Amino acid sequence: MSNIEYYFYEKGRTTIPKPCPGLYCGRIYSNGVYSGCGACPWGYRANLSICVPCDTELPAYDSFYLLTVVLMTVLLHFYFIDKSVKLAYRKKPQVMILYLSAIAESSLSV
Repeated sequence: MSNIEYYFYEKGRTTIPKPCPGLYCGRIYSNGVYSGCGACPWGYRANLSICVPCDTELPAYDSFYLLTVVLMTVLLHFYFIDKSVKLAYRKKPQVMILYLSAIAESSLSV
């Protein structure tokens, strides 16, 4: 048992920023006190166990990744719509509604 290391952290409020046990856990600073460890609120990220606002622009790599994910989902939707609809019915308005809903669903998911 002597070679096992333990990690202790301050569970409650602190006056100085103490580390949290996870990469995505952080403390919120308000009224001169840091809160207990927990998930950062929406729009914040954990940076060295402190929740800081996400106010930087997305890098080009991240933008292209999101664009690729959206395009792949649209293409997969189109493929399965084509596979499930018979050839004679592909030009019908009901099928066009399926295509438009696939585009709307994929673009709104971002």
